Amino acid sequence: MLRNGGAALIGALICFVVYFANVAIAASGTVPFLGDVPEALMLFAASCLFVAGVLGREAAEKARRRRETAS
Repeated sequence: MLRNGGAALIGALICFVVYFANVAIAASGTVPFLGDVPEALMLFAASCLFVAGVLGREAAEKARRRRETAS
């Protein structure tokens, strides 16, 4: 599961959950644990990890299809 982009997708999920929790806490009127810049960096990290994970999965699928065609 952690191969072929799985680790990046799990990292993206963790970053997004932290980001979402921070936004939900701020929306409830409590002081958020991340400021504006760290919050933006968390969302940026989640986006980058998601793209890396999707590209890794796509490359693995392309390689798998290439192996099936060659056999």
